[in-house]
Amino acid sequence: MKTFNRYTTIIIILGFICTCTYGQSNDGKALFEKYSCQGCHTINKGRLVGPDLANIGDKRSETWLKEFIRSPQTMIQNGDSIAVSLYEEYNNVVMPANNLTSSEMEAILQYIKKESPENVSEKPDQKRQKQASTFTANNFTTGENLFTGQLRFFNKGPSCVTCHHISTQNRFAGGNLAVDLAGSFKKLNESGVKAVLRNPAFPVMKAAYKNKPLLDAEIHNLTAFLKKSSETEQAANTASFSISTKLIVLGLVGTALLLILISLIWRKRKKQGVHDKIFNRQLKTI
Repeated sequence: MKTFNRYTTIIIILGFICTCTYGQSNDGKALFEKYSCQGCHTINKGRLVGPDLANIGDKRSETWLKEFIRSPQTMIQNGDSIAVSLYEEYNNVVMPANNLTSSEMEAILQYIKKESPENVSEKPDQKRQKQASTFTANNFTTGENLFTGQLRFFNKGPSCVTCHHISTQNRFAGGNLAVDLAGSFKKLNESGVKAVLRNPAFPVMKAAYKNKPLLDAEIHNLTAFLKKSSETEQAANTASFSISTKLIVLGLVGTALLLILISLIWRKRKKQGVHDKIFNRQLKTI
């Protein structure tokens, strides 16, 4: 009898654990946050790094959405017209691949559907953007120090320079494990940069800052530094374009002058052979 009760208790406990696990694995909201979807997307609150997901189920088929969630890069490489269009529209930022199960994706899509309004009077991407923050010189300096590791993050997360570098900043070297962040602010805008820093969606970054989140003040300062770096890159590109234009103009002017000089020399060329006079004199004596 005691053995029976013991087994019964074990079965009940296991059943409870399985039920809780199943419930968690199919909780769309929890999964949406677990996989940091909110780092790049909102639901009817406007675009961030990627498009607003409100009523996405009405715009794309479930099969397409699951395939895209699993591997956006593969769809882009295979020439899927919608995937390529999204890639180009959102500044060539590729959504990370995910290893979600089919049931997890279904749960997330159901959560998005539940949170989407029945009638959207205006496209979310056309909603008025939030007013840009004001950044000071101190924000920029502090952000640079946080980026390079001269200042440690409060929660002891790794410095950005461990994996990233900024090509327009000549004062320090950086890692090459991840992308050059010189133009990141221009690509993602302020809300996108802050969303990624607050909820990293990229696997390596997500693992690096697990249980070591950045403070709002740190995010603000880093955003200021990335904004300044993007402006520096834009200025450098403009200067480079200006120099290139000048070189092209000077080259064309030089070529034109050279052609004119050759033309003048050619006009003064001898129009007769060197021995024409001798040859003509000999003809007269015949």
